[in-house]
Amino acid sequence: MFDIEGLEESDLRAHMPPLFRELAGRIPIRLLFKLADTFGGTRVYVPSHPNPSSLLAGVLSPEEFTTLCANLRGVEITVPRAYALRRVLRNREIVARVAACQKVRDVARHFKLDERTIWKVLATHRSAQHMPAAGVAQSTPAKKRSKKR
Repeated sequence: MFDIEGLEESDLRAHMPPLFRELAGRIPIRLLFKLADTFGGTRVYVPSHPNPSSLLAGVLSPEEFTTLCANLRGVEITVPRAYALRRVLRNREIVARVAACQKVRDVARHFKLDERTIWKVLATHRSAQHMPAAGVAQSTPAKKRSKKR
């Protein structure tokens, strides 16, 4: 699992599945990930009130279950897997680990990825850092060629 405690939800919204975006303000992102880990890609019925016989009761704490029921009373939801959001979080952690002087080989082993994938993530991050701000045209001064005679 990724460290999601210090992240701004607004920063992640663009990568969230629609259900996560809809619920992000009302339900902690940690709880949404817990649902995705267990039920991602499947439909789950959220009862009006916490019910011990519900599938959710075996996964969520009583407080989490109560929060979910209060926000989604009597609705069947399709829980997203949140692949894009997980990839963004993974890539941020990769960049942070390499910036903290961990070897690329060790980072690749930790995430069960090829070293090549780690290098691609780092290259994408570096190119994103050097991009101009949105809506700002990047201009370079034109070089004058002198005529030699």
